Amino acid sequence: MTDRITLKVKGAKYEGWEAVKVERSMAQVSGAFGFKATDIFPGHSEKWYIRMGDECAVEVNDQVLITGYIDGVNIAYDADNHSFEVQGRDKTGDLVDCSPDPDSAGVKGGWKGISVLAIIKEICAFFHVEVVVDPLVSSDVKETVERATGEILFKVNEGESAFETITRLLNSKAVLPVTYGDGKLTLTRVRYEHVHDYIISGKNVLAGSYEASDLNRYSVYVVKAQNVGMDLYSLDTVAHVLARYSDPYIKRTRPIVVMMDKSAVTSEARDRAEWEARIRAGKSRKLTYDIVGWTQSNGDPWPINKCVVVRDTFFDIEGSYLIEGVAQTYDDRVGRITQLTLVPPDTYDLTRLALKIKKQGVDLDPKLVKDFLAS
Repeated sequence: MTDRITLKVKGAKYEGWEAVKVERSMAQVSGAFGFKATDIFPGHSEKWYIRMGDECAVEVNDQVLITGYIDGVNIAYDADNHSFEVQGRDKTGDLVDCSPDPDSAGVKGGWKGISVLAIIKEICAFFHVEVVVDPLVSSDVKETVERATGEILFKVNEGESAFETITRLLNSKAVLPVTYGDGKLTLTRVRYEHVHDYIISGKNVLAGSYEASDLNRYSVYVVKAQNVGMDLYSLDTVAHVLARYSDPYIKRTRPIVVMMDKSAVTSEARDRAEWEARIRAGKSRKLTYDIVGWTQSNGDPWPINKCVVVRDTFFDIEGSYLIEGVAQTYDDRVGRITQLTLVPPDTYDLTRLALKIKKQGVDLDPKLVKDFLAS
């Protein structure tokens, strides 16, 4: 069966596109899409009935990939052709673009004595975005802001986006804000579940690439913060919070100092240092594969935040990787392609990589992946 991609707008289905691109990623909270077609009603583009701001959904074989809004419409013509292009993003895109409601009581005065989840729900409600909590992180997001951030009062920083505010609440706990195409913000962690298909060179791989860069990795991460005074702590303890974390894979002396933009105690600073080491180490090694078709052999679309087994004789790889990003494209020249961006499975997981860094560093070169996964 040929995979079928559909743009649904106000109950109408639009198919037969000449060019398609749909992108989803754990690194970007909002999926995006673009479609292009020759105008099937030459000279009457209004018959497409697609307008800026319309709610829409992108589907592959009736399975939803993105639920969002139309952000752009481009119409062009010349003596021989009429073309129609449309772009859009997930509903969560407004969290990235916009600031939290400036008139809300929480934003004006800050939040105190309520849960991290309650704050996130209040921010997202302003944008009509529902929040879903994965049971994996339920206890973390139900903590009050004092426990989760080390602050007595949590405030929105001037000029930051809603998503930046949400990220500040979550990053020390390795809780990930992602969207799975339903227009909702899901608070979750890395899913070590595996997809149905494998990636096997010589079988279903059209092209593969390996990217390695240590430009954004450091030998030591020093996180500094300040805290408010409390009777339980001495003045020196609360006034000067500092934590260090090492990445032994980086042999040269390459320290970096990270200033936390909120008050914190030492445990939060240490978590932030580990998180910085984790994210930078994981993202320094990426694999990209082009796969034929938009779905797996069982008909399921390729997802983000699940693992896939890779067997690549060219890179000498055999192991599991996390699917960080999925880009699905179509044009008349190359047909239907899914491009998968893969990172080491512990990239977004604070609890598991901590032990690995302390034991052996984070050397994730492809030829060492077997030892890394078995350790």
